[in-house]
Amino acid sequence: MGTGETVLVTGATGRTGKAVVAALAARGARVRAMTRSLAGEDSLRAAGAHEIALADLGDRSSLDGAVSGVARLYHIGPRFNDREIALGANIIAAARAAGLSHFVLHSVFHSQCRAMIHHRQKLRLEEMLIESGLPYTILQPAMYMQNIALEWSKIETDGVYERPYRTDLAMAMVDLADLAEAAAIVLTTERYIGGSYELVGREQLSHDNMARVLTGLLGKPVRASRYAPAEWRRRNRDRFPQDYLRIYAAMCRHYDRFGLPGGNPAVASMILGRAPAGFEDFARRFAAERKTT
Repeated sequence: MGTGETVLVTGATGRTGKAVVAALAARGARVRAMTRSLAGEDSLRAAGAHEIALADLGDRSSLDGAVSGVARLYHIGPRFNDREIALGANIIAAARAAGLSHFVLHSVFHSQCRAMIHHRQKLRLEEMLIESGLPYTILQPAMYMQNIALEWSKIETDGVYERPYRTDLAMAMVDLADLAEAAAIVLTTERYIGGSYELVGREQLSHDNMARVLTGLLGKPVRASRYAPAEWRRRNRDRFPQDYLRIYAAMCRHYDRFGLPGGNPAVASMILGRAPAGFEDFARRFAAERKTT
């Protein structure tokens, strides 16, 4: 990466975006964080962003300013959103017009599994990026270990790890910290341009297995419990827009049949220069952090 080059991170105010911004800053990169409003500016500055770009993926003209003077870009699309392909097409077009030297797409593990709506959206974006003529890298992270935060309160109080799908099937996972570090390495070197890389942690575990790990760490029984994907939608119908509910429910139905198996930690090891975290490594750190907050 050339001296003084700027990296743009879209979707910067989300947990993935902030983690990538921080990892890039830790490697000495100059980071421009893209956001639709200045409401999250302080948190982005705290994460390490040097510049804030006000732009909207839905407003093609605003993206020209966001990519101006940028050499590289990490694109994180909106989660479970019907417009993801159109929004991704906008940022790819802006990157082409600006002549960016590297476009890194935050895709998804097993994007080929098209029964999951957000996977086929990501697969289409992968195709569009490959055909754009831009120098590209595609990162395909598995389920975040950090997702346990959503159920942590119930795990601690009731000893129950609830999931809206079967708990006995293998799930590939990755520590968000490892994904962010891998993204920063990819964005600050030339080595990984032109490749697609699935990122998983050290092992696949079912949620039953994860509950056993948590039992050992917390010193009290923890069990995994399934409830139906339709029940998840009922519980959350007032919290999320309809496209989010529909796309998330499709993912849960797929997990209920197949889990999320596969992946090889050798890929992450190659990029990171070390073994990626396993679930127990992560859970021990996560539990310790919760005790200090």
